[in-house]
Amino acid sequence: MSRNWAADSHYASRFNTATAAEEAARTIAADYQSAPLGATSARLVTMLVKLTGAKNVVELGTGTGASTLAILAGLGPGGMLTSVDIDRERQSVAAELAEVAGFKAHRIRFIQGFAESVLSRLSPGGYDFVFVDTDPAGFPEIVPQALTKVRSGGLLVVNDALGSGTVADPATRDATSTALRRVLADLQDSPNRVLLPVDAGLLAVRH
Repeated sequence: MSRNWAADSHYASRFNTATAAEEAARTIAADYQSAPLGATSARLVTMLVKLTGAKNVVELGTGTGASTLAILAGLGPGGMLTSVDIDRERQSVAAELAEVAGFKAHRIRFIQGFAESVLSRLSPGGYDFVFVDTDPAGFPEIVPQALTKVRSGGLLVVNDALGSGTVADPATRDATSTALRRVLADLQDSPNRVLLPVDAGLLAVRH
């Protein structure tokens, strides 16, 4: 066990360098009330998208585009990303940054709406990779529904799964931390899941 977890995390973030577009997405996120995907998590998401050979990807929670750019970086030729967010302005920022980063507009479909509502309209088992980065308080409803949209052998990845440390603290009993613990408890017996203490916490579940 590392004696200095914070130092390790900081070093990893510096090692896992981001593109200029990704840094811009993180820098302006606060202006849009958005919590961006961390640099280390972004590199991991890119790698997972590549390793799964994902062609059809859904992102729930566009934000200002940090995770959008990470997913696009991992998509192979012909890959398509459907990105969902309730805020059209945030999606406009993400679209601009994706263009700056060199990604073609036809590879991204932005949908404005609530995750639960949009999920209900998506094809069951129709996606290779689903990324969830919405309000964690809604994870108990969103995560099981999102998992049904993943094809057999595909991957569901959830950001903020550890609540930036609140889940591990038994004294923290707010609604969000309680919701996160519920999601993790429901998946505890699955042999196809891994929880990683990276940034705010990443949960990966193979369907």
